[in-house]
Amino acid sequence: VSLNLSPLPGTEEECRKLGGLLETQNWRQHFSSGEQASESLVRDFQSPGILHLATHGFFLPKGERGLENPMLRSGLALAGSASSIKSRLAGGAPAPDGDGLLTAEEVGRLELQETWLVCLSSCETGLGEVVEGEGVLGLRRGFIRSGAQNLMLTLWPIDDTQTADFMVDFYGACL
Repeated sequence: VSLNLSPLPGTEEECRKLGGLLETQNWRQHFSSGEQASESLVRDFQSPGILHLATHGFFLPKGERGLENPMLRSGLALAGSASSIKSRLAGGAPAPDGDGLLTAEEVGRLELQETWLVCLSSCETGLGEVVEGEGVLGLRRGFIRSGAQNLMLTLWPIDDTQTADFMVDFYGACL
């Protein structure tokens, strides 16, 4: 597995700027970063109005490390993901529910029926595999299964430092 999980210093700036904007709109907000930004935290959310995740996204090529299912090859890297990847590369097998990698398959089990918007401020989160008769399988499919009403995903790499301003402009136009 070749995932580049380099630090994303722009996410702190993004949180700060979005927090300021949401505060002016009287939106209740919860920000988590570092070790607090875990899979269990995301799983525990019960249909937030907006779910904004600023982290690394991934879509692995078919057959990478024996994974054929595109719903397991697509996901988000959260707290603990770097050590889980290292463990897997060394032959270990971390528990899937706490490995820090929130796959599209796991996303499909989230409770987001009343979530108006899921915004993934992450690289290539809109990628997936086209399966005849099924459509595109990846994070988009997972969030649709979870009940999310609207999605903002990317099909390309995004610049971490410029994304904060883009997100403020985006939310400013939406709210």
